Amino acid sequence: MPTPHRRILHLTDASTPVDSFDMLAAILRGADAPTEHRLFALGHRSTQLLAEHAAITQPIEWLPSVGWADPTGWRALRRIVTQWQPTHIHAWGFPAIVATAFSGSPAMRIATFTNPPTRGQLRMLRWLEMRAAPWRWVASSATIQKTLLEFPLKTENVTCIRPAVGGSMPLNRAEVATLRNELEIDPSDGPILLLGGEGPAARHDFGLWAAAIFQQLFPRTRVIVREDPRGCPDSGLDRFLNALPEEHIIAVARPELPFRQLLSIADAFLLTPDHGCGTGSLLHAMAAGVPVVGTPVPCMAEIIQDGENGLLAESVAPRAIAAKLELLLNDATMQNALSARARVRVESSFPTSRLLEEYARIHADSETPTNAAIAAT
Repeated sequence: MPTPHRRILHLTDASTPVDSFDMLAAILRGADAPTEHRLFALGHRSTQLLAEHAAITQPIEWLPSVGWADPTGWRALRRIVTQWQPTHIHAWGFPAIVATAFSGSPAMRIATFTNPPTRGQLRMLRWLEMRAAPWRWVASSATIQKTLLEFPLKTENVTCIRPAVGGSMPLNRAEVATLRNELEIDPSDGPILLLGGEGPAARHDFGLWAAAIFQQLFPRTRVIVREDPRGCPDSGLDRFLNALPEEHIIAVARPELPFRQLLSIADAFLLTPDHGCGTGSLLHAMAAGVPVVGTPVPCMAEIIQDGENGLLAESVAPRAIAAKLELLLNDATMQNALSARARVRVESSFPTSRLLEEYARIHADSETPTNAAIAAT
């Protein structure tokens, strides 16, 4: 009997989170020989930049729109599905989920969530789940899994696969000097705080105000904020940029600069969501040994144990966050201990091998008679 040849079509869109591209990159790098992967994108071409950040070397195939009757490229997806006959379609974003639902394919449908879905999105997922086509919902954290199950979606369709983190991208001394010069950070500036997080839960305004309070103790404090690769303004950030006591506190990094390189010059990583969020940037910071200060929300508390491998503020408030920054950056011994334990936590709990094994299990367990027959051809 021939070995099944799985054909997995990955579909991204303009809403696909950065964290999702990191998980997708790990899947593509670890693909085994009997499995064929193809990567497609609906809509905005900034997807290409996000893929490059995640070190995805496989080319992205664009699904062009044909005008007002098909603004998303769904018709092109139907054509690809008919020609290639994938055994699985893996959606990495909500427009991709909707396009997959109307693709006309008998393939198993999988959707991975690295940011918590909204209430409206959950209603859409439940509607899709009630249709005949099978779906598997993959949450990248226990927090997101709980959100899916409490809505509720069917327990047997929901699973949790934690993200994997590749190696850091340390820079040598000359590269560090070049990067600091590009960001207009003087040798005498410091400490350097890297502000992270994306999506609706990211409260960059909280992070900036906490840094402004902290700056009263460390006047040379600088905060690195990376521009959104998609070019979408962050309303919280824009609102407070010109209201800070010292405008020079901000160093804006081009979106082309890999996040993991920015970690090379950071003294602390600041992640300040006010509800559920993706955790990819947090894990990258921990893997790079950059001490983390965050807010006490479930997605953070799931990974960070306060005082063990990072620090969590007592509340989601700038003064509470600033107090934790002061505690951390006044104690070099604490910084080293938190960094060492954070690396151990990432290596033990977020290995790439586990991610690949769990996705392979989903692909095998979700074989339907129809797509199994397709794979055998």
